[in-house]
Amino acid sequence: MADFCTKCAPEMGFDADIDIDAVAANLKPGTYQTCLCEGCVLLAIGKTDGGETILAVPDGNYLQESEEQPVRWVSREEFMTLPSKI
Repeated sequence: MADFCTKCAPEMGFDADIDIDAVAANLKPGTYQTCLCEGCVLLAIGKTDGGETILAVPDGNYLQESEEQPVRWVSREEFMTLPSKI
């Protein structure tokens, strides 16, 4: 079953399976938790040493078959402005 984050779920008409704020609230600074949103391809939710929520998203062509995929960490604010992939 596909999982959708709190950003994508409303756009798709579903309830969120990945609550970004709830996951971030439970993280210690300097840690992250992996996830996979089928809507925007969110890969992980993290917290900086300073306590800021950051999110890992693919950087580049995420559909390209490769053993290595570049990842970009963005702020929550920037993440909310990114388009969904689907």
